[in-house]
Amino acid sequence: MTFIRQESFTILTPKTPLLCMTKGDGYWSSDKRTVATSKIELEVGEAYVDLWGYRVCLPVYFRAFFPKRSWDTEKHGLIYTDSLWIKDFREQFKTRFPAMAWMAGKINYTEQGMQGGNFVSLNAHLESMGQIKRFDKSLMAMPNLTWNAVEYAN
Repeated sequence: MTFIRQESFTILTPKTPLLCMTKGDGYWSSDKRTVATSKIELEVGEAYVDLWGYRVCLPVYFRAFFPKRSWDTEKHGLIYTDSLWIKDFREQFKTRFPAMAWMAGKINYTEQGMQGGNFVSLNAHLESMGQIKRFDKSLMAMPNLTWNAVEYAN
């Protein structure tokens, strides 16, 4: 039996905010500042088979939310592609969510159009049944996860 819920999401709430620095080297911002992330949505996409690479894939999406006082996209631009922010996020993800520390290095920015006014959009692609099983065990090791259905616009 699996704990993974396709096309659903859960909220990861660290005990204290993740504090990630920006270097100012992203495509859409030159600001250097500390950004607080206090909530992360983890969404499990729909698994599919990559017929070109002969492998199974499971996309996992993350939305790292920040308050406007920490980062205002109107003034500072998008965090998207900032090299230091993603490095800090991965490192802190490992320590804050140890059950999923193994997948921190797989987390990358999603495309620019998926970035939000109050969150950074990220993803990780699990590309083998072994990784998917490990992800499932990681979710089972995390207490109090509540799954919510993803609502798609028509």
